[in-house]
Amino acid sequence: MNKTKTMIYFEIAATQMDPDVITEKLNIQPSESYRNGDLIEDSFYRYRQRSVWRISSGYQEDLFLDESFKKVIDPLRMKTAVINDIRKEFSATCHLIVVSEMFNGQAPALGFFADIIRFAADIHADIELDLYPWEY
Repeated sequence: MNKTKTMIYFEIAATQMDPDVITEKLNIQPSESYRNGDLIEDSFYRYRQRSVWRISSGYQEDLFLDESFKKVIDPLRMKTAVINDIRKEFSATCHLIVVSEMFNGQAPALGFFADIIRFAADIHADIELDLYPWEY
């Protein structure tokens, strides 16, 4: 039986940005990164339209997102000034994204504590929810 699983990730995205520079500035290894113009894996000659540096919780089978948020945000909390410098230098955007694949009517608790909202506001990050309810 499939179980509901949720992933949280934070990304910095820009048209022209070297993800290796972001790794160096933040001193954090990303979960994933790619450059504008990179070939999209498993696609038929489609190319990335932007560069991205991303840190992710990975999928968790947990209906409460507290630990996933901590895993993603805690390493970044003390780096808001650096993130804002990156944002300005590369005309980048920041995104905090929750992706949930829901099975058997089980939905995660989608509450955002004040400290998460404050962090997102401090770095001008959009908060996005990608919800995928599956019947089976």
